[in-house]
Amino acid sequence: MHDIKCKNSMVRAEMIELDLFAIIEKLTQNQDILKVRLAQLVKVQAEPCEAFVEMIREQNRLIQDNLRRQKKQADAYDAREKQKGYQQYVREVLNRFDDAKEESDPIRSFLEGNKLCQKKFLEEIKVSDPSGCLSQPLDVR
Repeated sequence: MHDIKCKNSMVRAEMIELDLFAIIEKLTQNQDILKVRLAQLVKVQAEPCEAFVEMIREQNRLIQDNLRRQKKQADAYDAREKQKGYQQYVREVLNRFDDAKEESDPIRSFLEGNKLCQKKFLEEIKVSDPSGCLSQPLDVR
């Protein structure tokens, strides 16, 4: 009946058993003690233990660190995309400037234009050259 091993041979379970049962009976009949005990049981079950609270705090800290890193990466990506857009804009402006520069210089556009037109123009000059100084071939490139 008694599974508890006690090395003190002077204390016998049979001797204190009656006293213990009397104390337990008083505790279970006292409504104030039962209410406090029930409240403590509910509190223990409702509130997580400190280990779980610490685990939740650690997970929240890791999540916040992760969100901070993701924001930095997103900001860096946006900055790189803006830089690419700006570089493309600069290229387009320079190309438009080059096109406008070529259009504003008729001699250059003539020289860089159609080779057939250039040959025809030079042939007309040769024909209208009374002195013959243009009879030598010209290298047009």
